[in-house]
Amino acid sequence: MWWDNDYTFHGKTDSYELMFNSPFAGKENVASFSKDKMNELKQYIEQLDQKHQVGLVKEDDLTSYNNPDFLWLSYELNRMRLRYNTSQRNPYTREVLPGHSQIPYVHICLNALAMSVSSLYPKSTLNEYKSSLKEHYVVEFELPFLKKYMEFLSGLFDDNPQIIDKNKRVVYQFKAPIYRKSPFAAMFDYRHEIPAVIFHQSVLMLLSHELAHIGNGHLKLIASDNAYGLSQDVLRACENDADCTALCWLLGSRILDVEGTCLEISADDYIKELALAICSVYMLLSWSYDKDHRKWNVESINKKAHFPASVRAYNMLNLAYSRLLKIGEWCERDGIVTSDKVKIDKAFTEKAFSLGMEMIRAFDRTFFMKHAHTEEVCELFDKGEAREVYQMVVQELSEGSVDVGIADTFYMIGCTKEAQAELKKIHELWPEVRSRLQKVNPYCQLAAVEPWNELPEQLII
Repeated sequence: MWWDNDYTFHGKTDSYELMFNSPFAGKENVASFSKDKMNELKQYIEQLDQKHQVGLVKEDDLTSYNNPDFLWLSYELNRMRLRYNTSQRNPYTREVLPGHSQIPYVHICLNALAMSVSSLYPKSTLNEYKSSLKEHYVVEFELPFLKKYMEFLSGLFDDNPQIIDKNKRVVYQFKAPIYRKSPFAAMFDYRHEIPAVIFHQSVLMLLSHELAHIGNGHLKLIASDNAYGLSQDVLRACENDADCTALCWLLGSRILDVEGTCLEISADDYIKELALAICSVYMLLSWSYDKDHRKWNVESINKKAHFPASVRAYNMLNLAYSRLLKIGEWCERDGIVTSDKVKIDKAFTEKAFSLGMEMIRAFDRTFFMKHAHTEEVCELFDKGEAREVYQMVVQELSEGSVDVGIADTFYMIGCTKEAQAELKKIHELWPEVRSRLQKVNPYCQLAAVEPWNELPEQLII
C-alpha cells in the first residue's frame, strides 16, 4: 500500500480552469489552460486592446499576452465590467439608462513585489501609465499575493491523503480538518470544487473592489481635488464604498445575468454559491492573520485609510445580510425561481446567509486547531507506523472541536464601541463625499444615503 494526496487540482476541476495551482499537485498533473483555451483568451484580450486603441501598459514576462495568469485576470476583470455595463442598458433598445454611464476599458498590470502588508491587495490607478489618454485606468495586481492565497486555500482544503492498495483502490480516505466540521463535513464529495470556487470568488471580490473605485469616481475625485480626496476620512469613506459596491456586485452577479425569471442553477446549489461567496470574502480579509494577530486590536482602528481587516470583515457580514434580504425581496417581487422551480424570497436568502456563517465558524475553528494536520499522518504512514496513525486520527476526531474564544473571532472587533464609533463617523460623512463624487461624473450610480443602524446594546463589548 501507499498514500497519495487527493488534491483539488488533479488536472482540472469540473467547473473551473485556473492557472493558480495547489502546491500539492505534482508537475505531471498541474492544472492549466488547454492551448485552445489560452489562444482563445489571448485573441479576446488582444481584440479588446485593439478596439480601445491601447496596448499593454508595460510589456514584460508578467504583463504579457503569453502569460495565462495575465489573460485569466484580464478576462475576469472585463467580464465583470461588461456585466455591470450591460445591466445599465435598456434590454430592448440597448441604450444606456438615464442617470447611468458605462465603465470604460480597464487594463491589468501584474507585478512581482515580495509579500508584505503593502502588497496584499491590488490597486487601481488613473493615467499613471498613459497620461496622453483622457482616462486610462489600470488595476495593478501583485502575483505573489495570489500565489500565497492559493497556497493557503490548498493547505486548508486540499490536504486529503488516501491510502491506496496494490489494485489502486482507496482503502482509507483521510480528511483535512475543515471537512470534519459542519457544514463542510457534508460537502466532502465537492472537495474538488470548493477551494476553486472560494479562490475564484475571492479574485472576483478583489477585481470588483478596484472596479468600484473606478466606476464610483473615487480616482476622479482625487484627480480633481488631491487634498480632499486623499484625506484619511474621505479615503476611508471611498474604501468602504468600494467594499460595499463590490460585495453587492458579487452577491448579485447571477441576478444580473438572468434572462427572464429562471436562474440556471438549482436551489441547493444557489444557496451554497451565495454562502461560499460570503465565506470567500471573509477568508480573503482574514487569511493572512495568524492566531496572535487575529486578537482584537482597538488601537489599529485609526491608523490607516482602510478600516482594519477585522472591522472590514464585520462590515461585510453586516452588509451581506441586508443585501441578501433585498435580493430575496426583489426576486420575490419579480417571480425569480431556480432551475428546479424553487421561489427565491427573503427566507431563501436568509438560509444562504446562515450557511455562510456556519462556514465562517468552521473556518475559524479550523484555523485554531492545535492537533496534527494530515501531512504529518502521511509521514507516519509512509514510515510504516500504522498504530501511531490510528491513534492520531482518533485524537483528531475526538478533540477536533476546538473552542474559539470570543476574542479570537476575527470580525467581532466590529462590535466594539470604538469600531462602531468609527463606522458611524464614516457613515455620517458619506452624504458629503457622495455629493463631491456626483460632481466628477462617476460611471456608476452611487449608493443611497441610508439611516445609521445602531448595534443592539447587548452586542457592544
